[in-house]
Amino acid sequence: MGTGGESTLAADASPLERLLRIIDREQYIEARRRGGVDTPFERQSLALYRCFKQYVSASLDAAYAGPTSKSHAVRAAEDVAEAAESAAGAMAADAELVGFVEQLLGTLGTTAHLVARRREAGVVVVRELPPPAFRELCECVMATLMERVTAGHEHVGHLAPYARDVRFCAWRWPVGEATGNKQGAISQAVLTSFTFMPMPMLLAEGDGWAHLFEGVNGEARLRGAYAEWQGELRALARDGDVWNAAAGEREWPNDWGLWTTNPRLMEVSVNL
Repeated sequence: MGTGGESTLAADASPLERLLRIIDREQYIEARRRGGVDTPFERQSLALYRCFKQYVSASLDAAYAGPTSKSHAVRAAEDVAEAAESAAGAMAADAELVGFVEQLLGTLGTTAHLVARRREAGVVVVRELPPPAFRELCECVMATLMERVTAGHEHVGHLAPYARDVRFCAWRWPVGEATGNKQGAISQAVLTSFTFMPMPMLLAEGDGWAHLFEGVNGEARLRGAYAEWQGELRALARDGDVWNAAAGEREWPNDWGLWTTNPRLMEVSVNL
C-alpha cells in the first residue's frame, strides 16, 4: 500500500510543499494513486474535495475581491484572474484570517512542525507568504476542514454506536475487569446525550443557507457561488446513487456501494 503523505516528497522539497502535501487532500490522494493505491473510495473522495475547494475559491473571490464589470455567471477569463489576484492580496492583508490559519496549523499535530511565527530553517512563516501562496494555503485548509467534518467524519463513523454498551466498548473499566461497569455506562450515556445532536443536511432545500449572506460584502456573488456548489453536490450525489445501484453488477472487490462520500447523506458538520 502506497502512502501519500509528507514522507513521499523529495528530500529537497520546500517547507510549503511539505505543508501542502498534508493539507491539500488532492495532492495526498494523487500521491497515493502514483504509489499504487487507486480505489473507488479515493476517486469519489477526490471528486468531493475538488467540489469543496472550488466552492471555497469562488466564495473567497466574492468576499475579498472588489466589484467586477460582469456578473458572477458571465465573467470573462481576465475578470476571473483579476478577481483572484485582488482577493489574494486582500486575504494576505486580513490579520484575522492570517491569525486563524497560523493558529490552526501551528496547533495540529500533523503540521505544527512545519509552521512557525518567525523565520527558521525548514518551516513556513504563514504571515510572510506571498499572497498567491497564502490564498492557496487558505483554500486547502478550508476545503480540508469541510471534508473532514462531513465525508471524513462519516467514513470513520459516529460516536453513539460505541457508547451504547460498555460490554462492547467501554471508555474506562475497573482494573482486572474485561468490561465497563454501571457507572461507566451512565457516564458514556450522559456525554453522548450532549454531543449526539442531529445537524442540518449538506444538500438543502430551496435557497438553503443563502440567507446567511444577506448584507454581507459580495452578497450576490456569494449566493451565486452557493447555488452553483449545491448543484455540483447534487450531481455528485446522482453519480454516487448510480454507483451504488450498480454494485451487484461489478466484480469483487468493488461489488459494494459507497455511502460515506455521497453528499445526499451528509450533514453540514460533525454532530455537536
